[in-house]
Amino acid sequence: MAAILHRALWACLVAACAAPVLAQQELASFSGDTLQMCGGAYTPHETLRPPALMLEAAPNIAQGQYGPAYGKLEARLRSVLSETERTMPKVPEFLRNLAGGDRDIVTVDDFTTSRKVGDPRVLVLFQSLPAEQLEIVCRKELRVPQYLVNIVSVSKAAAAIKTIQLTPAMEARAAAVARQARDVDNLLKNGLPMWPWELWANGKRLPESDAEPLFRSQWILLRPTAGMAVDTRSRAEGDLQASVGIEPVGFIRYRGEDYSAWWGVSLLVTTSSKSGVGLGALLRWNNFVLGATRNQGQQPGQSDSTVVFIGVDLYDFLNKQRAELKDLGNASQKLSDKLLEQR
Repeated sequence: MAAILHRALWACLVAACAAPVLAQQELASFSGDTLQMCGGAYTPHETLRPPALMLEAAPNIAQGQYGPAYGKLEARLRSVLSETERTMPKVPEFLRNLAGGDRDIVTVDDFTTSRKVGDPRVLVLFQSLPAEQLEIVCRKELRVPQYLVNIVSVSKAAAAIKTIQLTPAMEARAAAVARQARDVDNLLKNGLPMWPWELWANGKRLPESDAEPLFRSQWILLRPTAGMAVDTRSRAEGDLQASVGIEPVGFIRYRGEDYSAWWGVSLLVTTSSKSGVGLGALLRWNNFVLGATRNQGQQPGQSDSTVVFIGVDLYDFLNKQRAELKDLGNASQKLSDKLLEQR
């Protein structure tokens, strides 16, 4: 009784998994035990109907042993075909491909009947291998040979097994694509904003596959930075002065999964009215930047000095200013509309 219940449960499970595959095929589809194909109704050998084949292969499928599962299909088909049928055109190739159905090169479509390109009266199997395609000619005056009916029936079971075999990989790929889409969205919304040339440079690093993870670092390239500079040459010259910096090249590394926090380092070139041009390095922690440059003396005999640079990210600053101006403009418009209503 336990064995019968086990087989029944597996039959239900496999039927549920195979149903989408069997329903997709309109060129050759089952109605009960009858195969509808080429405008006619055909009955495959009772041992080669998909439910019987799937039930026999279920234990192997449950253990992830897909090679033996395809092997059982091939062995059962071979036992039903006569010696003459096993040597018919492309049948040996089909049997070989069926036995190796677990290979990556074999797809669900290979076990699915489709119309031959250029001749809609001909159905083919293994369309990805043109030299090994098995053809089924549909003619109103001639019925499809029984051995081809049996092969199509076995192909449907093989397509169902291939779907089950590929499901984990397809689910993993779907999850990876969803993760990359989420990461791209977080990078654009939360990450360090990129100037157009930085967007171009970092765009070159995008993965070729949608399933590959998005990069966790970002290149800095010719990035303008605004801030204040403190000249440390002497206390008298140690006043704050406005300064503009350029980061010729650098990088940041994102912390966390949502791209909302980062640290980085860049080369830094600064210029100010009192200290002139300086060359040094910059450390970045989120939108806060702290750098130091070495500046040459501006007067004859004046020694070089170290200038401390404290700044904010200019892109982020401009975005905030734009948002504030937009809010101010909206408020002004609302006030104007209200005054006009009172007049």
